[in-house]
Amino acid sequence: MAVEPSRGEVWRVDLEPVRGHEQGRTRPCVVVSDDLFNH
Repeated sequence: MAVEPSRGEVWRVDLEPVRGHEQGRTRPCVVVSDDLFNH
């Protein structure tokens, strides 16, 4: 069963690999794209 993000939700996202001074690890991220593109 696939879980699909919806606009406005907060997801924990693994932001690896990082380059330079970017922050890595797992971080909370807000879904800002329209649901049409997320599903």
